[in-house]
Amino acid sequence: MSVIPGLRLRWMRWTGALPKASKMEAKRRVLQEEYARFQEYRSSDAYARFEALQAEMERGDTSNAREYKSLLKSRELRKFQQQSERGVFKELEGRKELFFDDFDGSSLDKQRWITKFFWGEALLGRPYSLSTDPQCYTDGQNVRLSNGRMVIETRAEQKESLCWDSKLGMMRKQFDYTSGVVCSGSSFRMPYGRIEVKVRFHFQPGVYHALYLVGNRMSPQLDVFRTDPNDGRLVRGVYSEGELQRDGNVEVHREEEAVGRLPFSTEFFILAVEWNKEGVSWSVNGYPYMTRKISFSGEPMYLVFASGIAPGAEPSGTAAMEVDWVRCLSPQR
Repeated sequence: MSVIPGLRLRWMRWTGALPKASKMEAKRRVLQEEYARFQEYRSSDAYARFEALQAEMERGDTSNAREYKSLLKSRELRKFQQQSERGVFKELEGRKELFFDDFDGSSLDKQRWITKFFWGEALLGRPYSLSTDPQCYTDGQNVRLSNGRMVIETRAEQKESLCWDSKLGMMRKQFDYTSGVVCSGSSFRMPYGRIEVKVRFHFQPGVYHALYLVGNRMSPQLDVFRTDPNDGRLVRGVYSEGELQRDGNVEVHREEEAVGRLPFSTEFFILAVEWNKEGVSWSVNGYPYMTRKISFSGEPMYLVFASGIAPGAEPSGTAAMEVDWVRCLSPQR
């Protein structure tokens, strides 16, 4: 496992080597605009003519040499060739955007998301919680869209909910806290690739926020991020694996690393994870902070945004996770 110390990241942030999320987005927009012009020229009649003349010259046919030399002086062609040689658009050309949501609507897109755990939707048609958790998960009452962002709130609020108990099975229980879960299990899954999310957190001691990936089994689980319930300046990249035991619990091998201390409560950051058959890498604002060699099976996994309360914690205020956008990309070709 390779890890970048948090102190180094803070130094990079102080010196400007770790860009802000807004600068990364602006750079991406410019790159996409340039790429659109690149593609337009590549499919233009002028470029098709240049390729035809170049083929003639390579065959020794110089009848159109004057036109060919004239085209070689074209500013558009020279820029196109320079961009091609330098691989300016390697990242854009080597990937396909598989899934994107910027939450720019009045309500959550129900074609993409469900506001319950996948198995609650698939088997019960309603939400459920876990009896061992301090919070219950409501069916969208703790999730809203505001100013183009998805907000998941965790708050002190008594509510009775259906829950799963490893010994008693499904039962009803009174909870002292409520929270929300948003899941893509019914609409989108991916075996490998890259996930990026622009997010910030309103810290409340004892509350954690997470975006994780999971398939049809409880493990393995790959977290894009998981916040520290005791320190709002820390997030962790987490990978968990284990075997389901008879009592319903999972015997877990867990490896994680915290990154920070960064102002996740006041500023948006772009957190990402990328995984393939050989391993996984976590990054913050484009800079990898942890890599690990793991053999992934290629089982399609779906996204789960969720917040919760750490065991023994008794938060008194409201905590929130704000998601500006989430993007899923295919593996780099």
